[in-house]
Amino acid sequence: MTALYRPSAQPAQMDLFIYGRNGVVYTTTRVAGAGWDTAWTPVGAPWYGAAGHHMPISGVYQPGATPDRLDLFCSDNDGHVHTIGWTAGSGWDSSGWTDVRSGSGYTTAGGPVAAVWTPTGDRLILLMCGQGGQVYTISKTPGADWDATWSQLVGLTTPGGAPVAAAFRPNAQPATLSVFAGDTNGQVNEIGWDANNGWQQTWTETSCESFPGGPIAALPLHITATWRDPDHLDLFCAGALTGRVFTNGWSSAAGSWGGWSMVSSSTGWTNFASPITAVPPDPAALSVDNAFFDLFMCGQNGVVFRTRYIPYIG
Repeated sequence: MTALYRPSAQPAQMDLFIYGRNGVVYTTTRVAGAGWDTAWTPVGAPWYGAAGHHMPISGVYQPGATPDRLDLFCSDNDGHVHTIGWTAGSGWDSSGWTDVRSGSGYTTAGGPVAAVWTPTGDRLILLMCGQGGQVYTISKTPGADWDATWSQLVGLTTPGGAPVAAAFRPNAQPATLSVFAGDTNGQVNEIGWDANNGWQQTWTETSCESFPGGPIAALPLHITATWRDPDHLDLFCAGALTGRVFTNGWSSAAGSWGGWSMVSSSTGWTNFASPITAVPPDPAALSVDNAFFDLFMCGQNGVVFRTRYIPYIG
């Protein structure tokens, strides 16, 4: 399930998106003070994707767009990436779901797609892991079509269809993106992009040790990456052997990663490769007193757990 707040909605509005067992994407909306819609509705004309697969949906609003502009992404039974857009005032694109250069790149059936806009809203970047474990990317600018083909970020082999994490560094000039993926040896690797120079040529390991407790049969690591502030980047991931949540942090002062450590290891754990949601503090209100993350995960017993992670304390 994907949850997104609409940027300019008054009163506040949240949209949920799910992928039905029949392969159709559905949405429902909650408006502050009015509650949820009475029913789930198909997104655009019904499009039948990877029926029977667990398929994540990626959704991103274009920063600064007027009116609000939302783009959704998901993959079908053949691993081809599809997209549809929504614009405030006119609704879903009349063209419906369209494929993103399906002849040049594809992931596994229902494989996840990472989607990020540059902070200024002038470029939309997609990332995915192909069926053979290679990481691919493609991008577009507002009003233009996608790049001619998906491009491979060479030098890394992941479990096919593994998730890719991506996060833009706040206030960076030029715009700077950090991308993370786990390889088949359980190591978390990073590659960068910036608006002036494009993609770096090589992947680098985030620390000298492999990710704790992994991998098991080359299962994909589900990495969460988020910038706490312009000088601190934090990663979160569930370990393979116990499902405990681990974190690793980078700071500009140290210029390196600090190593993996467990978060509240005695009170909760999840399944390996399960996603961890990290909600950072509001950058506009950031201070020493509120430098924390709220972490959410689904436990092995099906219960949703929450903890507050305070950097340097745990």
